[in-house]
This record gives sequence, structure tokens and C-alpha cells, in this order.
Amino acid sequence: MATNRPITTKWVWLLIPILLATACLKSKKPGLPPEVVHTIQSTGFNRVELVKAIAPYIESTDSLKLQAIYFLITHMIDQYAVEYEISDSAGNIYNLKPLSFLSDSALFARWDSLSTAAPKFGYKAKKYISDRDTVTAALLINTINQAFAKQESDYLKYIPKEIFFQFVLPYRIGNETIEDWRKQLEPIAEHIIATSILQADSLAANVNRYVNSTIEFDKRFLKNAFEQQTDSLLIYKKGHDRDISWLKVKLLRTIGIPATVDYIPYLADSSHGLHFAVYYSPDGYFKPLLQDKEKAVFQKPERIPKVYRRIYHHIDSSLFALKDIRKTTPGYLGHYHYLDVTNQYVHTHSIRFAVDCPDTIVYLAVFNDTKWRAIDWTLCKDREAVFTQAGIYSNYQLGYVDQETEEFIRIPAVELLPD
Repeated sequence: MATNRPITTKWVWLLIPILLATACLKSKKPGLPPEVVHTIQSTGFNRVELVKAIAPYIESTDSLKLQAIYFLITHMIDQYAVEYEISDSAGNIYNLKPLSFLSDSALFARWDSLSTAAPKFGYKAKKYISDRDTVTAALLINTINQAFAKQESDYLKYIPKEIFFQFVLPYRIGNETIEDWRKQLEPIAEHIIATSILQADSLAANVNRYVNSTIEFDKRFLKNAFEQQTDSLLIYKKGHDRDISWLKVKLLRTIGIPATVDYIPYLADSSHGLHFAVYYSPDGYFKPLLQDKEKAVFQKPERIPKVYRRIYHHIDSSLFALKDIRKTTPGYLGHYHYLDVTNQYVHTHSIRFAVDCPDTIVYLAVFNDTKWRAIDWTLCKDREAVFTQAGIYSNYQLGYVDQETEEFIRIPAVELLPD
């Protein structure tokens, strides 16, 4: 078994060319996978951290842990954090901290007044931070070691390797700032394990119960410019559905249960969207963990145009993988990898439009919070746009994104009847 002795930066620099060339300290094992090499070579000084993360497992007899670090580094190439700010076209920055307002109505009134008075008022991406340039070896090693330690438990033996890699191992949920939340949440996870029936469904139910009773849904956080980090959420015990669902996923993964977030980007004829945690059950399906207000949403399926599942691993069919990086795309659709799971929640159908497309990529949109919001995309071919797995909402519109103004523009189109 590989030792966990600290590796100095000096020796890591000496190991880099050896690892990249032969992938072993004694040059007797196959080379690093090309995808891993690509990630390491794409970063600068941080390649030291990536090599330090590989080193403990390269000579280990535990091949699964070596596969795990390869998996994380391979798919790290697409991962990043985003820092947002609230600003307008004049460059004014607004510090609208949710808890600085006495009520959500006071915050929303302030927001509406600024939206009216300040051109292009809203969220702007301030900074993009690539994981491959910032992740630490310590976080990756802790992630792998803790995840595998939990998998030795009998009640987690049902988890296939690919599900474990995709939905337990990842150290991030969305585009939040990286943090070692497993270390932070371990005491809570151990308490839940100690007070639960040791079976995945029971543990997941207790995670849901714990978070729902600990963290209060607070509408003020709907206008938060960034995702709350774990320590902030545990201190203030307030957040919106995204904060709450992400905490559930982090706790489930800390316990060792595969989990991620499913989300409705925008509810039709409504405002905002919905994020909720899902976990992989022993029956082989992902099951949602919902609060009562979230259950009410699914009682009106006509409001649900799309449901997506956030994933860490790369898929070639995603808009994020296909688009030109310089091309502006709407939020939720072209910013990361996800799976379309709409048909797991509501009845779906295909929609075809006859249209003169001003752009190769066109979008399906619903009306939400005073604007038309894109909830799906397709490639326009032969004057036809086809969307699959659409919910039963009856007033979809077609549109494209103007690359200069970055605004969504509706396109006159004729919906074609099913063949």
C-alpha cells in the first residue's frame, strides 16, 4: 500500500516528467491515461498539486483508488467556479446581501426599483476559477480516502462502480467555490449514521429530515449573487432551495450514498425554478428528497417544462461540450454538463417548429419572472427545430441569443403537428 508521507514540492517537480512519461515511480506500469495528461498539461504551477494527488496511489495495490483519482482529474478539465456580482451597464456594483434586509418583500422592492432605474441591472460573472488551476492535492486525497472508507460499509455494497465514481466521488455540486465539505460535514454524517437504521433509504430519509429541520427556506436568498458555502449555511441556517438541496447532496455523499441535484431551470408561467436533491436507492433508481412546498410543484405538471440532473462527468452530447467557448448561451444550458431527466417526472412529447433560423442553435422558452427564459436547446436544420422530452406546457416560444446584446430574442415560428 502506498505511504501517505508528505511529498515536498521540490520532489514533486522532479516527479512530473517521470509521471507524464511513464506514470510510475519505477517505470514498470503503463503510462498515465491521455485524458489525465491533458488536464495536467493544461494547467500551470498547479500541476504540482495534481501530481501530488496521484502519487499516493500510483504504486498502491488498490487499483480502484488510482482509477478514482484519474476519474476526478480527467473530468476536472470542464469544472470551474464562478464569482458573481450584481451590477449595471454603467459599472455600478450593488451590495445586496440577503440578511441586510428585514424581509424578502423589502429586498424584492429594492431589486425591482433598481431593475427599473439601472440599465442592464442584474447578475454578472465577475471571475471564473478553473478547478485544474486551483484544486489542492489535500482535498483530492481526502475526497478519495473518505469516499472509499465509507464504501466498506455493508449497507453501501449495492452501489455499482460507475455510480460511485459519478455521484459519490465528485467534490463539487455546481459552480460553487471549492471547499472540503466532507471534512466539515463528517461529524454530522456520523451522528446521522449512529442514529439511523443502516440502510440507504433510511439514511437518506434522515438526511432529508435533518436538513429540512435545520435549514430554513428564506426567500431573501433567491436574490443571492452566489451559492452559500457550507460553513455559512450551517451558521445562519437560512437559504433557498438550491442551498438546501446542495447541503443534502453533500451530506449524502459524505455518508457514502450517491447523490446529486435535479432542477427545473424555470417554472412555466411562474417565477424562479426549483432545485432538489436526489439519491441513488438500492432499487437502482434516483429518488427525490422533497420538502412539502416542492412536492406541491409536481402536483401541477403543466408548470414543469424541463428537469435536468447536474453531473460532474463529461458527455459529448451536451451543449457545453459542443458549443464554441466564445458563444454566449443561456444560463443552465451551456455552462456545464447535465442529463435530461424530464420523462422521469412528467409526461413528455416532442415539439417541431418550421422556422427561418437566425442562428444554428435555437432555444425553447417559457415565460418566467417577467421574461421569456430558455429551458432547452437544439440545432436548427433544414428550416426545422425539433425538441424532445418537452413537458406538457402549452405556450412554448422559440428564440435565439443575440451575441452582441446577449438578450433572448423570440423568433416567429409555426409549430408542426406530430407525424
